[in-house]
Amino acid sequence: MRRGLPEPATFLEAYAKDRAAAGEGVEGGEAGEPDAKLEISDKATSKNLDDAASQSGASQSEVEEEVEAKQKGVLAVLHGHSRSSVPVFRLLRNNAFGLTCNLFFGAWVCGAFFVAVTWLSGQLINTYKLHPNVALAITIVSLIFNTIGLSIAGYGFDHGMRAISAGAVCLVIGVGSGFGLYYWVGTGSLAALWVAPSVLHLIIGFYMALYVLPMTRIYHPLERTTGFGFGYAAGYGILGGISPLVVTAFKAGLSAEAANLAPAFWLLLLGGGSAIGIVLLKLYLPRLDAPYISRIR
Repeated sequence: MRRGLPEPATFLEAYAKDRAAAGEGVEGGEAGEPDAKLEISDKATSKNLDDAASQSGASQSEVEEEVEAKQKGVLAVLHGHSRSSVPVFRLLRNNAFGLTCNLFFGAWVCGAFFVAVTWLSGQLINTYKLHPNVALAITIVSLIFNTIGLSIAGYGFDHGMRAISAGAVCLVIGVGSGFGLYYWVGTGSLAALWVAPSVLHLIIGFYMALYVLPMTRIYHPLERTTGFGFGYAAGYGILGGISPLVVTAFKAGLSAEAANLAPAFWLLLLGGGSAIGIVLLKLYLPRLDAPYISRIR
């Protein structure tokens, strides 16, 4: 909050100038009499004010350093100081641990999104024999709810919601509801085929916003684009991309009764990874869980 505001020394200097200006126009002295005493007094006052300003500036710097030290987590020592001109090398040397936190924190949402969009959409056509246009309509409606989830999270951020804490709550809800919703889809009920994907995407969309905000703030400005892009590509591109294949393999290896829960089991494993990511982020950079007010009211 204070970074864009003047330092206390600025206010003290302005006060000294005001006192000097007031001294020049003092009344009650004889005409032509030199104001030697006033000048000496003003110099002494200015010196005292300058000393106070320097002491205030020093104490303020100490306070800021103390606050910054508290904001750094117990794992901040793992951050490097490389100045390589190659962004990827600089990222891996400086913030490999932050990148690891990024991948763990986003594990669940990367897998959940692709399972709901690709694997579940294929099941609507191949297993439940819906017309492709109907399956497409179900997917489009569910993605609208994904946008609603994103908007709700954005509203929460504007009103002081804590990203990491909210992510932990959303993760528990997402993993837990996955068992019920995918089991419901397995019944083949038409209501389940329409409602369950939308509910899943509502939760996924909410977590997607929680994933983006802290992950764009964890990297140094010179590494931010590279770090987030690398983490996003590895998360959604690799982990998300293989999730439908893993779920299909899980389903083939489960009994007929448990086959419908194959995606829930896979997302439970990914949820464990995201839980580890939440703990690591709290230890690495606790300030990421501070309220982030993005709108000035």
